[in-house]
Formats: sequence, structure tokens, C-alpha cells
Amino acid sequence: MGCAGLVQLRTRKLHDRTARLEETVNDRTRDLARINAQLANNNAELARLHRLELDGKIAAQLSVEKARLEVLRYQLNPHFLYNALNSIYGLVFENPRDAGEMVLRLSEFCRSALPDVTDELPTLEAEISALSIYLDVEQVRWGKKLVIEIDLEPAVAQVRLPQFLLR
Repeated sequence: MGCAGLVQLRTRKLHDRTARLEETVNDRTRDLARINAQLANNNAELARLHRLELDGKIAAQLSVEKARLEVLRYQLNPHFLYNALNSIYGLVFENPRDAGEMVLRLSEFCRSALPDVTDELPTLEAEISALSIYLDVEQVRWGKKLVIEIDLEPAVAQVRLPQFLLR
């Protein structure tokens, strides 16, 4: 084997080594690309789970607040109803027309106390309207001792707030 044969042999070995090295680099590059894609998927899944966790916490907080409002609603209404019904009873014999009006106002108040099926917070205007009905019923009980004056700025009438915040 001459010099040319030796060079050719070394070139072939070098070429084979280069091909193997290139194949190894390509394999490693594919592995890294797969790992990178998996990491991206894992990050996206973690972000999704984090959002779900936050959404769950927010939903839980809303449920707790709704439950608190319900408890408050059930605590306030029996006392108010007891007093209103006693007042109506007293009016039935003295002034049947006022007693009938009070029954209607009490009915309107009870209707306003039912939860809104849209789960949308009521407007300040709607809450003041319900408060006015409540105060009308109380007015019959207290007479001239209760003076009511409501002044609502139109600019804030559509502001939303939790139900029963004013009552």
C-alpha cells in the first residue's frame, strides 16, 4: 500500500468518523428538540392548571360570599316579616285599605329579595327601589317617627353592587 492508499484509507476513516459524529449530533439535536417540545407542553399545562386553580379559588370565594349573603338574608327577613305582619294585623281592623297596600308592598319586597337568576349584581337604582319598598312597609309601622328622603344622582344609578348591601 502506497502513500496514496494510506491517505485514501485515512480519508475514509475520517469520513466514517465524521459521518458517525454527524449522526450522533443529529440524534442529540432531535433528542433536544423533543425535550424542548415536552418542556413547552409541560409549561403550557402548568399555566393551564394555574389558571384553573385561580379560577377555582375565585369561584370558591364567590360561593362563600353568596352563602354569607344568603345567611344574612335569612337572618334579616324573619324579623322584618314578623314585624310587618304584626303591623298589617293591627291595620286590618283600623284601616283595611292601608293594610291591603302594606300587603302589596310586603309582597313586592319579598319578590325583590329573591335571588337574580342572571347572577348579575343589581344596580344601585334597583337596590334603592327595593330599599324604598322596605321603608314603605316600615313607614306604616312607625308613622311620622320615620322620615325618609332618598336622593340618587343619575350618574351613579347604574353602578352595580352586592344585593342587600343597602337593606
